[in-house]
Amino acid sequence: MSHPDGGLLKEEDILRIREDIARLRKEKNIVNQDIKDGVFSLLENECKVFYYPINDFKLWAFYQKEDNEDVNSRKFVFINTNLPYEKQVFAAAHELAHIWEVSEDLPETLVTSADEDSPIRMEEAESASPSKNELIANRFAAEFLMDEQTVRDLYEQCVEKKTAYPKEVAQISLVLCLMDYYLAPYKMTVLRLEELGLISPKEEEILLAVPREGENSISQLQKRLSRCERNNEITKVKKFADFINLAIQDYKKELVTFAKMKQLLSIFDMTPESMGIAEEKDQEFFTSEELDAMLEDE
Repeated sequence: MSHPDGGLLKEEDILRIREDIARLRKEKNIVNQDIKDGVFSLLENECKVFYYPINDFKLWAFYQKEDNEDVNSRKFVFINTNLPYEKQVFAAAHELAHIWEVSEDLPETLVTSADEDSPIRMEEAESASPSKNELIANRFAAEFLMDEQTVRDLYEQCVEKKTAYPKEVAQISLVLCLMDYYLAPYKMTVLRLEELGLISPKEEEILLAVPREGENSISQLQKRLSRCERNNEITKVKKFADFINLAIQDYKKELVTFAKMKQLLSIFDMTPESMGIAEEKDQEFFTSEELDAMLEDE
């Protein structure tokens, strides 16, 4: 089965992605080979990240930056936390590819592609044909999150456990084992195994044909084998850099009223009381009409 890059990614592109990953690991002092959800911390080091659950289940993330050529221009990423955790992890790694300029550093809105297990730019969604830049970002995410050597080592460990499962679920148990460890989506994991020669193209084709839902589906087998609970978690996290701290600081400096601070905290399901700030009435000022009336009475 051919990979979804449609032949757009050449061997030299893949080699360059791997070289970029090796270079960035040194430059960013990334010592842990298995990134997992540590990717969020890496992303937060590079830009402001807004985590919030919205009901558009097709939207994974979006990336914006100031429209200027300044290398220090501010950058901003939104992650939809109403999606399975594995998709949030993948989206964060995908956006790092743009921010780190492994792929072209362009603002984008990332939405679900036709196969529902990999993202695509909203501008390209109608054609369901991702550009080379997006394929590079997706390939970077896969290789960055699933380091070759650790995948090979873990695969061998999972193979030893494979014999404990019935024949009809033995092969998929290997995929679920790796998904569970890396917090990785199903399709990405299958493709990664084939890329590394750990499964054959025919095995890849069979595995990718497994339905997502229903009888003998990925979802059902995850429950049967007690795998990927965190992958499927809908976190609904609400977080935006140091927004809460700034709202409280502005209140203490009397830059915003108590009511305004309370409103800002409520966006993130917090209250002033939960932050140790006692409720108080904001000072009431007379309107100009009230002052005029008082002066007339005098």
